[in-house]
Amino acid sequence: MSVLYQEKIMDKKINNNKPQNKDNSRNSQEKTIQISFSLTRADLLWYNLYFIRWIVFGAIVLILFFLAGLVWFVNTPKGDLQTAIIWIVIGLAAGFSVCMGSIVAIILQIYFIKSETVAKAMTPKSYIINSQGITIYDKRNQINRPWVQVMNVIRTKRGFYIQTGDKISIVLPRRDFKDPKDLQTFNDILVKYKL
Repeated sequence: MSVLYQEKIMDKKINNNKPQNKDNSRNSQEKTIQISFSLTRADLLWYNLYFIRWIVFGAIVLILFFLAGLVWFVNTPKGDLQTAIIWIVIGLAAGFSVCMGSIVAIILQIYFIKSETVAKAMTPKSYIINSQGITIYDKRNQINRPWVQVMNVIRTKRGFYIQTGDKISIVLPRRDFKDPKDLQTFNDILVKYKL
């Protein structure tokens, strides 16, 4: 999980094996970051919760409506109003169940069910980030994503979610940028490509 500068890789990719002077070498060194890490189950959970946050918000709202309806149901005299409230409470409880069902399904898949997708996401990978794009590699595969293929970069407190056109999301936790200079370099690259 160390962050290393890969000057040799940049020399080959950017300068096509042209001789360099010291300024070019320093410039390429400043623009290339290598990060190696494994995503944790918590990283995957926060990533999924970010994209279904409306369900989490909806569940909280439904809980509040359910509790308010329950209090009203207990404190009102019997009659047509009470029947209406019962149906409202039942509807809200059903909605809440659907919302919580989605969240519980994600938690079960990440933490308890042996999922090939989760196992693959948690495989140790290395990332080379430079002005060309992001290269992701592990023992078996290498994927190159140039910045022109990146559709959106979402910045959160926990990290960066990079979305590409082929429905692949790249999760880069902030904690894996060990050096603040590397994080600044990454942000500079994102600004350069207006992401």
